Amino acid sequence: GSNPAMAIPTGTKDELEGTLVEHTLVLCEYLEAELKNKNAGKSKVGVGGRVHTPRVADMGTLGIKWQKSHERGSGGKGGVGNSGRTIMGHKPGERSGRTAGQILLLLTPKKFGSIIKDPVAGAAFHKELKAISGMEQAKKWKERRDEATKARRNQMNRKPWLQKRVEN
Repeated sequence: GSNPAMAIPTGTKDELEGTLVEHTLVLCEYLEAELKNKNAGKSKVGVGGRVHTPRVADMGTLGIKWQKSHERGSGGKGGVGNSGRTIMGHKPGERSGRTAGQILLLLTPKKFGSIIKDPVAGAAFHKELKAISGMEQAKKWKERRDEATKARRNQMNRKPWLQKRVEN
């Protein structure tokens, strides 16, 4: 047909699995190259000889980050805003740059297709990836909701008079 999304590949199951494995390896090579390029581009330290005055990368990160009750001291998740961070806004040991997963998520179906030289498979890969990331997101939202519910319940348990009011 004229619709490329409806084109069904031909071949035996083993042949199709083989091409999928091939596509996967091509994607892996692409990701490795991308990650190498990203890391190579980062090492421009001390070029130019001028002294640069440190600047805050993002003014929005300044300010107080309110601690949760179980986090004390600075530098953890809580702490005073921006504590223990470099000028670029990340902590030592924190990953900077993109992960392979982030690079994959940023690819369009067309780009997937051009990497593995198969637009139909590219679109399918992309669709699968979006479905998986959607499920992950839903799981995160559910966990966050459950956590908030638990926190509200704990708060009510600390205040017995609220409990009485709810029951009446």
